[in-house]
Amino acid sequence: MEPAGNEDEAGIAQLVEHDLAKVGVAGSSPVSRSRCSSREAPMNARAHVFVLTLLVTTLALTAAPGPVLAGKLALAPGDSVPRLRGFDSSGRPVASDYANHRFTLVNFWATWCEPCKDEMPSLQKLHEAHADSDLKIIGVMNDNVSLDAMQRFVDALGVTYVVVQPHKETGRKWNGVGVLPTTFLIDQRGIVLRRYVGATEEQIQGLVEDVEAALEGRALGPMVIPETPAVATEADRVRARDGEKP
Repeated sequence: MEPAGNEDEAGIAQLVEHDLAKVGVAGSSPVSRSRCSSREAPMNARAHVFVLTLLVTTLALTAAPGPVLAGKLALAPGDSVPRLRGFDSSGRPVASDYANHRFTLVNFWATWCEPCKDEMPSLQKLHEAHADSDLKIIGVMNDNVSLDAMQRFVDALGVTYVVVQPHKETGRKWNGVGVLPTTFLIDQRGIVLRRYVGATEEQIQGLVEDVEAALEGRALGPMVIPETPAVATEADRVRARDGEKP
């Protein structure tokens, strides 16, 4: 994988700005970032800090060898998503069909990603609460580990929703996912409603509340923009490689 250059840096920053422009810095509808009130200014400032922090983290990850899916602009709210194909831990082929459920959560994660581990129990609770209704959760592993290792990892976390080792073309078809964890809330038409980058406690709670709101037919809540993003780092990868605990 080639190190990210200036063009990639602009693309990654644009990626997050794209989400903010589509869903709004302070809410779930588009807002004008050029005509913000004094009350909105702190949120806008925090949004730009968030963008810059994600940019630095993404450059560190995409410049290093590994399974992180890097690219230009990842799918964002309003975009159509491709079918997700891969293999479950038994080696059986898995293919998503968004039309079969009112909503689908697609969560990109890795075994070495510490924030991913923090987020997955909440996804499991959503799965347990809504597995028999209108929600499908698919975990997409971004790791060069065996299917057996993948299953041991999710078993240790008590995860029972579908996890897959994706086909090689996933990164290209999803336009690259350069920061982990990244989760997409997708409707029955296969349209991204919201994308969640990182997993602070506030972000996880916001994701859970958004799913509950969507299932109840309510509008999504404000987009959570943390002061310090909780995303995977190169240090996470090195610790996992060396068998160290965080």
